[in-house]
Amino acid sequence: MLAVVVAAQPVEAAEILAWCRGKIPAFAIPRYVRVVEALPKTPSEKVRKAALRADGITSDTYDSTAV
Repeated sequence: MLAVVVAAQPVEAAEILAWCRGKIPAFAIPRYVRVVEALPKTPSEKVRKAALRADGITSDTYDSTAV
């Protein structure tokens, strides 16, 4: 599972995962986290989920198991 986060201020992926621990079940914590400025949207302002899937794991994606 990949979580794509749109943050209002700079945030590190490790901070997001640390916040998740203890608040949600371990199986629900994403392995991959990528912080972006905005989600890709269609002209009608719906999130383009297919574009996110097509991007997959990029070079700026944080892998929580690599730590």
